[in-house]
Amino acid sequence: MKQVISNPFEILETRLMQVQSIVEELAKVKKETSLQLVDKPEYLTRDQVAKMFAVSTVTIWDWSRKGVLKAYRIGNKVRYLKSEVLLCPRPIYDTKEGANHV
Repeated sequence: MKQVISNPFEILETRLMQVQSIVEELAKVKKETSLQLVDKPEYLTRDQVAKMFAVSTVTIWDWSRKGVLKAYRIGNKVRYLKSEVLLCPRPIYDTKEGANHV
């Protein structure tokens, strides 16, 4: 059987405590889920980037040297952040000269 509360302030206090416990529970769930959703950055090799753009690895090295792509050295390996590669503009081919213009 439910307890009858006659004082309206007691009713408000009870409701506020219920809301507070719900908010605390939601905050805990949000914190746990946000920790699970943290993505690790995905790195690509020169070969993978070259295949994406259908160019040679020498071209990828040249683009890195020119600053078109940002290369990251991890140990003795060179890698490219996938998110940055996807934002990189594609080369424009000059039909008269046949050269890449970056």
